[in-house]
Amino acid sequence: MNVLLAVSDRFFGDALVKFARHHHWEENAHFKVIKAVLPAEHQPGATNEDREISFQEEMKLADNLLKKLCAMLGKNKEGCDISPEVIIGSPAKVIIEYATNWPADIIILGAHEQSNFEKLILGSVSKYISEHAPCSFTIVRIANDEALDLSLEEDEVLEELGIPLASS
Repeated sequence: MNVLLAVSDRFFGDALVKFARHHHWEENAHFKVIKAVLPAEHQPGATNEDREISFQEEMKLADNLLKKLCAMLGKNKEGCDISPEVIIGSPAKVIIEYATNWPADIIILGAHEQSNFEKLILGSVSKYISEHAPCSFTIVRIANDEALDLSLEEDEVLEELGIPLASS
């Protein structure tokens, strides 16, 4: 079975891994943990150089996040193949293309509460996936008040920001 976990950030990544760890999968299941990063031209910045710097930082953060999530997922998934992949592109399109080409048997992604106005203006990756998925999918719902309950230790905050930890 090919299981695709589509991660948007650390909070959703933790929730998806928790869901996947507690679900019973076939012994030889293959897990791909992916994250889409927008191309440099769509990154914030006043100049192309600024956008390229933002892009490189996003790629590094995404790579580090996926490695951590794969390690967490692998704690009780012996015998399963688990690998990360950062993909450049729009999240909804990246997920559908990856699920089609791999091919995934199931997509697991997160969704948070949005007002009707937010859905209208911003769209919804989970809604797009639900309408275009080439396979089964599971949407792990997270309430906005839970999204605000993410806590990190000081060293985790520094690590997330890319600041080296001081040696003792």
